[in-house]
Amino acid sequence: MNNHRFWIFAPLLAIGVTIGSVQAAPPAYILQLSVGSEEFDFELDDTDSNDTYTKATASVRSIVGLTRNSVVNLNADVFAQTFSDLDDKDNVGLLVEAIYSYVPTGGYTRPTYLFGLRHEIENYDDSGKDFGKTTLLLATALRLDDRITLTPGLEYSRKSLDNTDTDVGGVFVNADIKLTERVITYLNLKYQDEQSSSDTPATGARPTFIAGGHLPSEQPGFGLPGTSEIDSTNTLLVAGVNYAIDNHHTVDVSFEYADYALDDTGDTVATVISLDYFYKF
Repeated sequence: MNNHRFWIFAPLLAIGVTIGSVQAAPPAYILQLSVGSEEFDFELDDTDSNDTYTKATASVRSIVGLTRNSVVNLNADVFAQTFSDLDDKDNVGLLVEAIYSYVPTGGYTRPTYLFGLRHEIENYDDSGKDFGKTTLLLATALRLDDRITLTPGLEYSRKSLDNTDTDVGGVFVNADIKLTERVITYLNLKYQDEQSSSDTPATGARPTFIAGGHLPSEQPGFGLPGTSEIDSTNTLLVAGVNYAIDNHHTVDVSFEYADYALDDTGDTVATVISLDYFYKF
């Protein structure tokens, strides 16, 4: 939740695609340091969670030219995140992605078509939280003028965690507004439909609970296998400002808001405020 550059496909400056140019470029090596505060409000059981975190990310980004009108962005990120109070949320991870960009026609405001494939793995101190996630992205970057770029698109991801599989489909739109040569402000909106399916194995030591109810058994204490499903609709928002101090140093301040409506029975609301520093070698 706390890295908008990955969960919502843009700003364009983070992808490495410059509208109006599809020229290849040598690899860029970037170090990102993040500090932030997050809060989760679980309406269903009337609890909340608050914590601060630090995160370090090492990135390699490369733009490979294919034709006069197209390039592929190849990006890789290795990261480690530590929380102040919730040790079981500490994690390390790897994210790799390839984004194909195509500009079919000439003209200053010509659109750029984007297709992305991304895979992410995260490992936690609590091994039960380890997961892998693969995401497909399809978007169009529309440069309205020399300051404003809109990027609407579609996204689908599949996440696997132990015996739980989660499918997420959604639509998003990103707006990047160039205030000056060094300052960009952005607003990212996303709406998702999320479905999780969990397989419950048979056990001989304790009763099995499926979809909130006890599954009866002929033998006391023996749980039968089954499947539980959970659906939610998610609304997500990111707003931020990115300031390029010079060619090597950039700072970014962002606010993230997410509302997860679980089966219409209760919402989980999350907010994250973060400060990011980027150094480009």
